[in-house]
Amino acid sequence: MADVNKIPYYIRTLMLIGFRILILLGSLNRILFYPKHAGEAYKKKFKGLYDKFDEIYFHYIYRKVCDCSHAPISSGQSSKVTLIERKRKDHGWTFEYTGRHFECINMGSFNYLGLATLPQTKMENIVNSIDQYGVASAVPNHELTKITKLHLQLEKLTSEFLGVESVLLCGAGFATNALNLPAILSKKCIVFSDEKNHASLILGLRTSKTRVFKYFHNDFQDLEIKIVENLKANKKAGGKLFSKIFIICEGIYSMDGTILDLKRMIQLKKKYKAYLFIDDAHGVGMLGPQGKGIFNHCNVDPSDIDILMGTYSKAFASNGGYISGKKNVIDHFRTNTLTNYGSEMSPAVVVQAIHAIETLMHSQTANGNILVDKIKKNTHYMRRNLKQMGLNICGDDESHIIPWILGSISAVSFVIRELKKRGVAAAGVVYPATPLMAARVRFNVSAVHSQEELDHVLKSVKEIVERNGLNYGQLYPSE
Repeated sequence: MADVNKIPYYIRTLMLIGFRILILLGSLNRILFYPKHAGEAYKKKFKGLYDKFDEIYFHYIYRKVCDCSHAPISSGQSSKVTLIERKRKDHGWTFEYTGRHFECINMGSFNYLGLATLPQTKMENIVNSIDQYGVASAVPNHELTKITKLHLQLEKLTSEFLGVESVLLCGAGFATNALNLPAILSKKCIVFSDEKNHASLILGLRTSKTRVFKYFHNDFQDLEIKIVENLKANKKAGGKLFSKIFIICEGIYSMDGTILDLKRMIQLKKKYKAYLFIDDAHGVGMLGPQGKGIFNHCNVDPSDIDILMGTYSKAFASNGGYISGKKNVIDHFRTNTLTNYGSEMSPAVVVQAIHAIETLMHSQTANGNILVDKIKKNTHYMRRNLKQMGLNICGDDESHIIPWILGSISAVSFVIRELKKRGVAAAGVVYPATPLMAARVRFNVSAVHSQEELDHVLKSVKEIVERNGLNYGQLYPSE
């Protein structure tokens, strides 16, 4: 797997020196020319709200490249997307719209299966759901039920699709992790968490106030060592340290494109009688012959996963999330989840999710799934060609998330701007989403990308790489 260590040492050294110089200049600028945009006049005597490093970083480094992210659009999500042009006149403190709109090949969306644009008849059903049920429930679940027959239909459909006993819907994917983990974790639990787990999982663990031990990413040897060490310590303390073990990880990691070896994980969980919670937000819909996710990909019975989380905002092009598992476990969540204090999924996005899952299920063939097969074909094509260029590409070969590790934030911003000039919209991922020296460009492959569109992306990348010497990854052997 590619990583930042495969970037030549002298380039990494120059990156680090350059970054330290930027921090130094930003610190001096902050002292001598503190900009009016950065403060609030009526809070001059207040203690600083932000961490000093973060303030300097966001004001004097990230601000210079913020035009590469959060780009406004004026079209739906498909293989192409229309961007609204913005210009900066005050070094990135503010933006002005020019009125120009331009179309790009969309390599930055989570619309993996292309289901964000449905046929007209299904779009009419979504509109009709608003007429019948309104835009939103506008009431917390613990005060008055906000579940409609549409929500019940989606829970049943998701349960049938995954082959699990029960499913609970949540209003947002992030909240599905952050607000459900505290419902099952306590001070008498111990959690082993992958070091690259999503921020929503980390927030949920912090909220639960349980003891957490990180293990190296997808490293089963390190995980087992940490479990054994804590079991010995607990035995020595007479079992007073913890009574339950949880392992929390993801099916596919969105920053690195790495895929969990679920069979090994289940062997380990059974060996030490641990509960397993898996976030499969980026796996469901894409992984496995039928697109059911990580358990389908690894040919594992879903009942071996105690709690399986997923989202409707990626493959199903909707909104919200779900947790699934045994009925008694999900019933516990229904009464104890903190999501009861928030709003449920809007009826319109529930209908969108229903249509998306039905479309995926109706795409099944005797040997697989038409949509899943298409995204796999596009994934293999992109990964093979990018690696042949000598790029530092991360992740498993089956992963539709393709990160290109460049290291420095300046290199990433340069590539994003150059791609945009050539009609390609991709995502740049930098600190704090990644380590400081592990910035990357991320390509998200979709089933609706045509061969011609992918070829244009590859041609554009090749031009940028050859002109600027960015091919410092390991060459990928031709097949």
